Amino acid sequence: MWGPGGALVLANGRSDVEKLCVFMQKALPDRTVEFYHGMLEDSARTMIQDNFLRGTIDILVATAASFGTGVNMPLVEQVIVVGMPMSIQTVVQIIGRGGRNGQQYRVDFFVKEGDMVKNNIMFVKENKDKSNCSRAHIQHYVQQKYNLEIVERVLYNTENKEDCQLNTVIHGANAVRQVLNVPFASLSQMKKMNMKVRRIDRAKWDSILRTWYLPPLASNAGVSRTWGVSTTNLPHTHVDPCQKCRNCQRHCQAPRTVRDALNIP
Repeated sequence: MWGPGGALVLANGRSDVEKLCVFMQKALPDRTVEFYHGMLEDSARTMIQDNFLRGTIDILVATAASFGTGVNMPLVEQVIVVGMPMSIQTVVQIIGRGGRNGQQYRVDFFVKEGDMVKNNIMFVKENKDKSNCSRAHIQHYVQQKYNLEIVERVLYNTENKEDCQLNTVIHGANAVRQVLNVPFASLSQMKKMNMKVRRIDRAKWDSILRTWYLPPLASNAGVSRTWGVSTTNLPHTHVDPCQKCRNCQRHCQAPRTVRDALNIP
């Protein structure tokens, strides 16, 4: 269990922050829990921030965008994220908000399927007016779409894969989609091949750019090899396992010499 000033809970919206704060105050009556977001008065935000940094607040519930990006928080031992971050850059910032005094710390993401659906609905609403075909509009659209797809993929990989979680985030931060060139005559064949892989690895249709593509980090070798025209998914550079994340600790407990003997990467 974390100590004073040791837990930072982050959510996407102000209402979620306040609800989480009330819930945690009831669930943890022996802990001091406060909330922080952009609608508070400046004096209140300053006081709450100072109290959290000193450790007189045990748990701070805040909006991800409003607190902690440039604040030195030496006491934080656990960062808890409720809801789906909107970009991989946000994920990287969140990971960097703990352990700033060299201590071990945890980062936990709690994301429901409904969070992904909600984000996609918001994305569609923001881009509903397709009459604006300016280059700036298209670039903004593509970047937003990348953000959602990369975050979904990274969270999926870190939860369900045996790979080092830190490496997955690093690779996700550099990955982009792979454009496909699928002739109409081959569309049925592509769709059949597409259904044989996991949902998250399937090729998708972009209605604005009017092209099929593979999402960032998607593993769909058949479709990629047959119809891929721009291999923009960057190759994974080798990075040693961090030995600290849950996956590394779960799968890499054997001594290095034993793992080598068994040909375990």
